Amino acid sequence: MSIYMSSTICPVCRGELYADERSVADAKFRGYRGGIVRCFMGCTSIWLLEVLEPRPFVFTKYEHDLDERETRTIECERCHQPTPTRGCNTKRCPTCRDEMKLIRARAASRRHVAKKRHAAA
Repeated sequence: MSIYMSSTICPVCRGELYADERSVADAKFRGYRGGIVRCFMGCTSIWLLEVLEPRPFVFTKYEHDLDERETRTIECERCHQPTPTRGCNTKRCPTCRDEMKLIRARAASRRHVAKKRHAAA
């Protein structure tokens, strides 16, 4: 463990202090050095934290460059216009896709209202 403690004796009960391994790992993951120092008798719980050198921010999920992705041209199944896309299962152009989302939302809203009317009757 990488915790520097000046004393391993509890100031309250004179028992032995120990570092909680889980808190040490958690602090290390967040970029700190330290963790919770506890007494075996349970009377002391102290956080010792020290900032490590800052780590650079890296995208974990989207590390690739967007220009590297393949662009293909599809024919929209609604308006039959050619449109470029990077998606793998794209069937419609963005304007038709947005219109279809509105149509589906209106239909869902109507079904919801019809269920409420049916339940109230």
